[in-house]
Amino acid sequence: AETVISINVNNESSSFGLIVRPYVSEFLQFASERFNLVIFTAGVKDYADPIIDYLDPDNTYFALRLYRDSCTQYENFFVKDLSILNIPIEQCVLLDNCIYSFAKDVQSGILISTFHNNMEDKDLLNVADYLDDNILLSENVRSTNESFFGFESIKKMMYNKLIEEGGISVK
Repeated sequence: AETVISINVNNESSSFGLIVRPYVSEFLQFASERFNLVIFTAGVKDYADPIIDYLDPDNTYFALRLYRDSCTQYENFFVKDLSILNIPIEQCVLLDNCIYSFAKDVQSGILISTFHNNMEDKDLLNVADYLDDNILLSENVRSTNESFFGFESIKKMMYNKLIEEGGISVK
């Protein structure tokens, strides 16, 4: 473990090892200089804050912190609804390792792999390149993302296939 984090949940203190994805500090520095960053986690505040405080000790990267209570729960999934930000949706991207997190706004989503303690991981560098090359000057990040990733097209294709196969019925 890179560091040990202490958390207090329900008046009980616990410590655990935190392994940070490579290049996270560089990525946060890069992104915060170019974008208005909001951290939107499906984690509860008491659990998430010590980790966020570790990543952003001077509280300079994130303009806002949103937690599980800001998500919409659907079965066992927590969906992040970007409309609560009161920012035009054409100007919002959501970087997440779970596609269902941005299921409501798939065109705003950037999917990143789940980090599994691979110290050779360069995904954040790739995301920084994508943001710099494609998103930074985009007037509509949703159309830029859709051209690049095609999540909305995939969603429509899967939806139509489910209808055709009788997996869902349309009333």
